Amino acid sequence: MVDISFNVPSGPENTKIVQQHLDDHPELRYVVLVLKYFLSQNRLNEPYWGGMGSYALVLLASFLIQKKKGIDRPPELMDLGALLLEFLRYYGKEFNNEADAICVKCTTIFSKSSRQWFDPANPLAFAIEDPQNAGTRSQISPSPSDLADGAHSIVRQRRG
Repeated sequence: MVDISFNVPSGPENTKIVQQHLDDHPELRYVVLVLKYFLSQNRLNEPYWGGMGSYALVLLASFLIQKKKGIDRPPELMDLGALLLEFLRYYGKEFNNEADAICVKCTTIFSKSSRQWFDPANPLAFAIEDPQNAGTRSQISPSPSDLADGAHSIVRQRRG
C-alpha cells in the first residue's frame, strides 16, 4: 500500500502505525484497497476536497476488524466480502457519527461532546482519535486529534 503525504511531521510514525495494523490484520490491506478504489471512483479520496484520507480509512477499517475479532484473539483471515459489506453497513447505517467518535487504540467509542469535538458547523463529520496524540489537541486540525475532521463530503454522500 502506498500513500504520500506532504508537510506532515507525523508521517513516519503514521507509517509505523499503519504497518502494525496491516501485520495484525492481514485482511485489512485488501479491504482498504477496495475502499480506496471506491472512494477514488466517487471523488471522495482527497481530504483537501472533503474526502477521507488513507490513514483515517485504515484506522476505521482496523477498528471494525478489532471490534469483530476482539483484540486478544489470534489473527485469522476474515471473509473479505463480508468484511467489506460490514464496513459499509456499520459506518453507513449503524455508527452515529453525529454524536460518537472512535478510539482505535483502545477499541472503544466515546461521545464527541466528552472531549469538545462536536462542531456545530460540521455536526456529521467522522471523528477518529489519533493513536499518536490520544486526547490532545492536534497542531494541524482545530479538532483535538481528529483525523477525519475534513471528511465532510463523505457525510453528504451518506446522508444525500
